[in-house]
Amino acid sequence: MPVPVVEALLDLYRQVLLHVEANSKAEFADICEEHGVRKQLADIDAAHKAPSGGDGGAAACSAAEAAELAARMGAKLAEAALLTLELSRVSAERDALAAAKAARQAHIGQLAAGYKAAAGGMAAVCDASRGALDQQQA
Repeated sequence: MPVPVVEALLDLYRQVLLHVEANSKAEFADICEEHGVRKQLADIDAAHKAPSGGDGGAAACSAAEAAELAARMGAKLAEAALLTLELSRVSAERDALAAAKAARQAHIGQLAAGYKAAAGGMAAVCDASRGALDQQQA
């Protein structure tokens, strides 16, 4: 293609791009205007620039959240107190059961010692009886 034709096409292409850009910007501005985007962006900017807790809605929300957190904390503290009481009751019951077990084991030990002593006496009687039977048979 000759250079003047390429230059003419390039110039035409640039003009089309400029018109497309201008039309796109105008259409974008119209769409933003229809949806109130400028106001929304201004509200967002104002919200970011305002100090936290600056509006009444956020303060009321914070107070409500604080009240809810305080109620939860109170409930958790009450639960902790009840669990502490239950732990002390169960610990006392465990200690009582351990003492009862130790007492039973001591009693069983005494009974076993008595039975061993009786068995030792019975063994002597059994040995004496065998000895007497052996002498009679001889």
